[in-house]
Amino acid sequence: MRPGLYRSLIVSLPFAVLACAATDKNSSTASSTAAIASSASGSNPIFAAFVDTYFDSLYAFTPSQGTAAGFHQYDSKVEDYSAATMQRRIATLHWLQGQLDSIRTPQLALDDSIDAAIIDGNIKSELQDEETLANWKKNPMSYVGLPGNAVDLLMKRNFASPADRLKAVTARLRGVPAVLNEMRINIVNPPKEFTDLSWRIASGSVGFFKNDVATWAKGAAGSDSAALRNFTSVNDSVVSAMQGASNWLKTMIPKSHGAYAIGAKNFADKLLYDEMVDIPLPRLLQLGEANLDKDYKDFVATAQLVAPGKTPAQAMATLEDEHPTAADLIPSGKRTIDGIRQYLIDHKIIDIPSEVRPTVTETPPYARSGSF
Repeated sequence: MRPGLYRSLIVSLPFAVLACAATDKNSSTASSTAAIASSASGSNPIFAAFVDTYFDSLYAFTPSQGTAAGFHQYDSKVEDYSAATMQRRIATLHWLQGQLDSIRTPQLALDDSIDAAIIDGNIKSELQDEETLANWKKNPMSYVGLPGNAVDLLMKRNFASPADRLKAVTARLRGVPAVLNEMRINIVNPPKEFTDLSWRIASGSVGFFKNDVATWAKGAAGSDSAALRNFTSVNDSVVSAMQGASNWLKTMIPKSHGAYAIGAKNFADKLLYDEMVDIPLPRLLQLGEANLDKDYKDFVATAQLVAPGKTPAQAMATLEDEHPTAADLIPSGKRTIDGIRQYLIDHKIIDIPSEVRPTVTETPPYARSGSF
């Protein structure tokens, strides 16, 4: 996805359903999905054609997002975050905005008007990220988090044979060193918090590619030793590039003095573009403070139930004493889920239709941008 933001794009229920249906069909395209959805809803053909153009443009710029949406013609490609490409993307977004504005002038049908409003917010949000805030110059996480996510999508989804997906992984990995090199060129005075998290992501990703990805590739290659050798050569270059990125980011931590705050206007715009929230910020702050006060009072009351006679801080400490050890964290999570499931069954709260349990595992290193 574009630098600075990993989020899904949902353009009405018909689009979402069709995109999911297309996930395991290599022949599916963004254009055919939009066309079918448009036909089903009686869409304005001019708007339908624009939707095709918008998504084709989006996935050409963010191939890993195309893969995530189920369009596998993008599987062998990876994002290009060079300054020239970013400027072209900004120009394309302005052109798309102009096209959408002209289409929205006549009265669109209700379904189309909803889709148009969502796409309008997506375009404006991306322009804010890439032009106004220029996050691709400030946030290294966008670069170091991309490679792991881009190949993980190909590894864990069984839309094609392991051998075919290995070819796509190998092809996509060839572009990773360039992505990491562009980070060093583009990033200027990032916030220290961003740099520190990026260093942690990059450091963890070294092991992810060296171990997890390599182990998967060995199984995917099967008896095809040539495919495995090809992958190994490319993956070794990725491990080296990621280690270099980690080393560079570590040296950048004390040199990072940028601010992550985006200001009141940008924050209000982001709420409007991403969430369609147009409540004035003073009112939002008032609502938040009222909710915080309610939560605090509820916490104090609960603390007295948990540890009568103790202060809220002391009550909290008693809960922390029960925290699992690092070694037992994942098993403890599994036991908790099993316990909740059994409670629902024993008390006949809901029927559990399947014996399949959720998978509890560590967050992959490339996705640890603030997790805890």
